[in-house]
Amino acid sequence: MAHGNSITRGFGASDVATTSYPPVLQGLLEAEQSGLWVVHRRGFDGFDTENLTANFSAEVHPLYSASVGRNVVVIHEGMNDIRHGATDVEAIATMLTYCNQAKSLGWEVWICTGMPQQFTAQVMAYQAAYNAYVREHWADFGSKLIDLAADPILSNPSNPTYFMDGLHPNDAGYVVLADVVKAAAIPPPSE
Repeated sequence: MAHGNSITRGFGASDVATTSYPPVLQGLLEAEQSGLWVVHRRGFDGFDTENLTANFSAEVHPLYSASVGRNVVVIHEGMNDIRHGATDVEAIATMLTYCNQAKSLGWEVWICTGMPQQFTAQVMAYQAAYNAYVREHWADFGSKLIDLAADPILSNPSNPTYFMDGLHPNDAGYVVLADVVKAAAIPPPSE
């Protein structure tokens, strides 16, 4: 389950149904482990973590299945919280509430760092502090860290090859994002 904001929905993709990161991720996972993964997308333009927490029971939890081996929610949020006026500390607290709710309902939570965005210096400082906290304390949020902000492509939103507007990826950016998430799901063999 991919749950998040406009990036999870696929804003900026040429075809949300096929070129945003959740369907691209489904294709990547299917190519390596056919029939083992089903990726659902629940992305909402403008939503922050409080919105996602409020809609979890209606939008995400109905897809929980006790008959499958793992019910994983990949949460990509935190940056809208900060853009909407929260500090890093407030965004962290709200994300912990979300993750604790998901875990209490039986979901395995994979927490993503937020991809850097081009905004005011204060917003970017809060975003960096949020990401640093998530990196250091990811086990408080869930069972796996997906460090999108550490990827050299995803950490450069001014690159028009991968981003459409300094915030949202384009098709090429969504492929990179899906590949980073896939590497968390199916780690590459160690050399």
